[in-house]
Amino acid sequence: MAGFVFNIGAQELQDGTTTWTGSPADIRARLVLTASGAPDKDADVMTGIGSVDPTAEVVVSDCVGPTKSDVRDRIEYTNTAAKVVFTTVAAIGEVSRMVFYRFVTDDSDSIPLVCVEITPKTPNTGDIEVTMPANGWFYTQQ
Repeated sequence: MAGFVFNIGAQELQDGTTTWTGSPADIRARLVLTASGAPDKDADVMTGIGSVDPTAEVVVSDCVGPTKSDVRDRIEYTNTAAKVVFTTVAAIGEVSRMVFYRFVTDDSDSIPLVCVEITPKTPNTGDIEVTMPANGWFYTQQ
């Protein structure tokens, strides 16, 4: 399955309930175990999505977007570092997806925004660096 924007994520970004621009401390990324499969696009909260190990989660900084691209006919979301780095990730098993979400208090009220396919990696207490695709982390249509 390719990456996707969660339905609630699209609504939150469109309504402005979730702000991507700048360095909002509430935008986070979490690794998803390959064995778990893709999360449900209809999920409204983060409960049960991604690894529960704290080393598999990071705050995402320097977010850029929404940026309108008439050439590609879409609204793009990126970050200036063009990567997300998870440091000293525990040996949790192979990961092949990353979920961006808006952290509120805990998983039961945090909002999933987008699921991104990544090159499968097996963490073993080292860093995992995920490089942003050339056209951004994700996009919504104009």
